Amino acid sequence: MKSFLLVVCLAAVPGTAFGQAALFGTITDPVGLPLPGVSVEATSPALIERARVTASDDHGQYRIEDLRSGLYTITFTRPGWRTAVTTGVELAGSATATVDAQLFVGALEETVTVVANLPLVDVNTANRESTLSQAVVTTIPTVRSYNALLVVIPGVVTSQNDTVTGTATTSFPIYGGRANEGRLMMDGLNVGSPPSGNSATSYVIDAGAAQEITFLAGGASGEVETAGLVMNVVPQSGGNATAG
Repeated sequence: MKSFLLVVCLAAVPGTAFGQAALFGTITDPVGLPLPGVSVEATSPALIERARVTASDDHGQYRIEDLRSGLYTITFTRPGWRTAVTTGVELAGSATATVDAQLFVGALEETVTVVANLPLVDVNTANRESTLSQAVVTTIPTVRSYNALLVVIPGVVTSQNDTVTGTATTSFPIYGGRANEGRLMMDGLNVGSPPSGNSATSYVIDAGAAQEITFLAGGASGEVETAGLVMNVVPQSGGNATAG
């Protein structure tokens, strides 16, 4: 019975792990010494709970994992120190954004606000990831199906060499790889066709309604199931805003 449960659990785990974005940083005082015990709050309309909170460790470092794509505001507070606020932190894909802060001694009601200027290259990972935002997807003059967006990735040659008019079973090898190495995922869950090695599928995904679409090619050895292209469609979710 135990062996059967173990097999079921392993089968339920996605073949490729697709992480969410993360925040990382170091908090220091005016002379550059690390500040432990600083409360770090990340708020965004993309979060159902509206805010995620952590605290800096003895080295003044903090990390917040599994954040949905969106625009964030980071607030740093510590008793007896001025509050620091960093706005305009945009997270996408599975990138790790580095947001450092420097606190100054002062009254609690004093707040220092800065606008984030994040680097274009994620220096925390060697993965080659591309991200299409919802604005980009809806602007591209094509149908809103996954197979119509594959051609934007260099090195991809699909099995449908024709005008794309709708979702069709499409394999998408990259860099001359095998046809069954491509993977299609919905929020990290493989929705490929099992008879085809989880690659080609006719599963209908409304790509135009997605929050973003990420493409990961040639991930680090041991971290991915295949060396092919992994396409992950992240649906919209979270937030407390009401819209008709």
